[in-house]
Amino acid sequence: MNHSPLKIFFIILTVLSILNGCDETFDLPPSVYSGIDFSYSDSLITTSPTISVYGLGVDSLIVDSVSTNEISVPFSINDSSTFILTIDSIIDTLTIHHINTLKEESIESGFYYEYEITSINYTINRIDSVAIPDSTVTSVWNENLEIYINNNN
Repeated sequence: MNHSPLKIFFIILTVLSILNGCDETFDLPPSVYSGIDFSYSDSLITTSPTISVYGLGVDSLIVDSVSTNEISVPFSINDSSTFILTIDSIIDTLTIHHINTLKEESIESGFYYEYEITSINYTINRIDSVAIPDSTVTSVWNENLEIYINNNN
């Protein structure tokens, strides 16, 4: 049997190519969260509110009694996302209406959603008002909503 060096080289090259092609690489698609900042309507108050957030219809506690001025929340794949907010032990509801856009990350990672906030509804137990500084929710975190809290307990 005559094994020429060139034939052996091509066999080795073929085997290495096959082994390299079988390498499994899986990256998760980017996480997309809406950034929400909290501040008091009375600018003299400098403490952070204690916040809890539940996703309605998701059976999920997103934030659990944290003293903070900013949180991030995931949106639903439906056309609106509703959250139950407990702000300093007082309950409010926030509904964010949005348009979903399906994006492809890569063949390996798959798809993910980005969102465009179209409108919001909220109760006014502790929430004074809500502003939308940036309506586009992408994988790059930024402040999408600013919730102003009234200082009347």
